[in-house]
Amino acid sequence: MTKDKCKTAVIFRKIKFKKVDGFCYGEIIAIFPYVVEGIRLSLQDTMCYSFSCQHGSCDYDYIIYISEPATEEEYRGLKDHMENDVGYNIKAIKQRNRASLSLSRTFRSNHVGSRFTHDKDTHKIFIGYNEYSYSVAVFPYTIGNSSVMGDVSLLVYHHKVRQIHDHVYSRQLLNLQPCSYKDKKKVMNILEMCCPYELIPIKEIDTDKVNMLIALEEIKR
Repeated sequence: MTKDKCKTAVIFRKIKFKKVDGFCYGEIIAIFPYVVEGIRLSLQDTMCYSFSCQHGSCDYDYIIYISEPATEEEYRGLKDHMENDVGYNIKAIKQRNRASLSLSRTFRSNHVGSRFTHDKDTHKIFIGYNEYSYSVAVFPYTIGNSSVMGDVSLLVYHHKVRQIHDHVYSRQLLNLQPCSYKDKKKVMNILEMCCPYELIPIKEIDTDKVNMLIALEEIKR
């Protein structure tokens, strides 16, 4: 099976109690900490996967309580199955980061997620330092919602606060300073885990293309 190009963060746990409804003692569970599931769609409703139940949903705090961290040797079989037979591209992590969870929910919301289309340009990002020397990722070809009446915005991710939002378009927004490989990697690792789409890092921004997109958007409005 073809492996997913997007990385998926997974926490592998082993059931530690002998009497637990729905699970067997010693069973290995794969938890998707940044994929919200279930009816309530709360922070606690998280997707999970196991050999016995396949895909399902679970309460995050509850599943953590009834389990313990699985070793790499213990979860290797489930991980191989999920990658080779199901098609996941797994990044094993130890615990969930709440800021990353909030970022993941933002990506999956209609407010942001609907802007990522089959057009690969909407998946392209440019990572650099802003005027305050903070790492920023700009989606230069993804138009955001109007921040101020008449203004056109682009989608921007600020790594310091782990937030993605609309930023009013300006030349300064695209004039980011070169970013170190280490900081670029940090940003990409977070975004790849939280974003359900394949992201394409680019080395430079085609400003003519951005200006054309901005002009077309202004005509629509």
